[in-house]
Amino acid sequence: MVNGHVATFEQIIKDGDVIEHLSHRHEPPVTHKNIDIIYQDDDIVVINKPSGIPVHPAGRYRHNSITHIMMAEMACNRLDRLTSGLMILARNVRIADEMRKKMYDRRILKEYICKVHGQPLTGRTHQLRVHLQWLGNPILNDPIYANMKIWGSDMGKKGSFMLNDDELISSLTKMGKTETASWYMDEIEEAEKRRESRLGELLTGEVCNICQAPLYSDPSQNDLKIYLHAWKYKSDDNS
Repeated sequence: MVNGHVATFEQIIKDGDVIEHLSHRHEPPVTHKNIDIIYQDDDIVVINKPSGIPVHPAGRYRHNSITHIMMAEMACNRLDRLTSGLMILARNVRIADEMRKKMYDRRILKEYICKVHGQPLTGRTHQLRVHLQWLGNPILNDPIYANMKIWGSDMGKKGSFMLNDDELISSLTKMGKTETASWYMDEIEEAEKRRESRLGELLTGEVCNICQAPLYSDPSQNDLKIYLHAWKYKSDDNS
């Protein structure tokens, strides 16, 4: 529409014209939990990000993201969608650039809390989920890296996979579409019964009557979180 009216193919756009368009989107639901503010001053806001909400628009997520929910603030650090914990938002461009540079230069110490299966002997400070799996200690309810049906009983420890690369890609691609996520906790103690009670996001076989996009069922609460929480941040200048 141009200036509140449906535009024609012949219409010539002039300076001052207001152009509008409608965008039809299908967006996955996220948790309804409040976003708690842990600290704020004139420069930054520190929040406790709930599990299940992505930090920024990605894939099918847009409005259901932290940066859209808290539109006036600028994200300084990123957390995985399923990860909860502290997240820093800047209130001005100067602080945003300063914080991003500190993050990029690895001048911020990050501490996480996670629940895993096993006794890890070592680890690294980034890509926690992948490295924990490599050690054989995946986060217990990680739907990707603690999935015995995909990685086998050794959980992909030291790169030991029961499937080849093509089979791995095929199996992971089906998750959330034709198969629900499965993790270590599903394989023990009445696993099947619990799994059936929490069946989550799947393609329903139906399509939207407006755009013909495939429709998904809603994820369960368990599908919106993993046992990984960003606990502390400390910069090299003790700020």
